[in-house]
Amino acid sequence: MPCMRKRTFDELVQLMQKLRGPDGCPWDRKQTLPSLKPFVIEESYEVVDAIDRDDRAALAEELGDFLLQAVFIAELTREEGSFDIYDAITAIHDKLVRRHPHVFGDVEANDAEEVLVNWEKLKNEEAKAENKSVLAGVPQSMPALLRASRLTEKPLASVSIGDVRRMSSTNSTKRSPSSTRRSPLGMLPKFTMKSATCFSRSPTLPAS
Repeated sequence: MPCMRKRTFDELVQLMQKLRGPDGCPWDRKQTLPSLKPFVIEESYEVVDAIDRDDRAALAEELGDFLLQAVFIAELTREEGSFDIYDAITAIHDKLVRRHPHVFGDVEANDAEEVLVNWEKLKNEEAKAENKSVLAGVPQSMPALLRASRLTEKPLASVSIGDVRRMSSTNSTKRSPSSTRRSPLGMLPKFTMKSATCFSRSPTLPAS
């Protein structure tokens, strides 16, 4: 396989702008935010499938397809004057710094369980400051069983570190070795483009 020059993120952004431009692709110019939702979901499943198959070549390709959806959506919002992809990058960059005070501040977190509890507490504090419900981050568009599971996880922010550890220990003894390797998306039914229409009732995206 010939060695190809590695492209940059900015080149992908510029390519999408070209495709959406007057001399670009009719199909790309026709797309809207609602029309892209099924592709976002499908590409998510493709990434998970490549991970489950331990196929690195497929994973590299599927991650590119997944990244394209973010760039595509951000180009539409840039055109309408809402935000561009760099605003989205800034938002997640600042959130990661803010949610990791044990790395960038003076908070201590000795293990993953403490990080999880601190993350949820910070998330809930931010929601309260914005007058949002702590349940607002659970998308209405989630499949019913998965959404119910996420709703029951929300109270974790109020439990102690010891409670989290005990729950983690209990759950690990109940799961088989194969189930511990299964992705959270594994509980969902197989996705098809046709079934994506069930997600069209709400444009809500998962909140972190």
